[in-house]
Amino acid sequence: MKKILPFFFLFAVLTLFIISCNKQNSTGSFTYTMLKGQCISSANGNNFSICLDSVGTDSRCPTGAVCFRAGDVFCMFSFHQNGIVIPFALSIGEPYSRHDTLINQITISLKDVLPYPSATTPPSMPTQAIIEVTE
Repeated sequence: MKKILPFFFLFAVLTLFIISCNKQNSTGSFTYTMLKGQCISSANGNNFSICLDSVGTDSRCPTGAVCFRAGDVFCMFSFHQNGIVIPFALSIGEPYSRHDTLINQITISLKDVLPYPSATTPPSMPTQAIIEVTE
């Protein structure tokens, strides 16, 4: 029993050390579907909002078409916090897309823009941007 006690003590100390080194805060990732002109607010109460200001021309290769390049789509957003507004653009596609950004320790990623263009049918819904916000 006396031989096991030092190992138990060492295990307990190492466990407490590892737990104390981890940052424990209320961060998380949240996915939002936004229409043009819509704003979302922080889900964790971090007092910020993100607005989808505009969606640029969608040059992604439509389904049912043969294209030489994949194309892209740009979205203009604005980040609002404590009276400060920071405009930024995100895009998906090729060749030089910037699909995420970091503002004030908050990562904003453009996941998709819907509807995806089609060569055979017109859009059946308004354009929507899907973003992921990691606080």
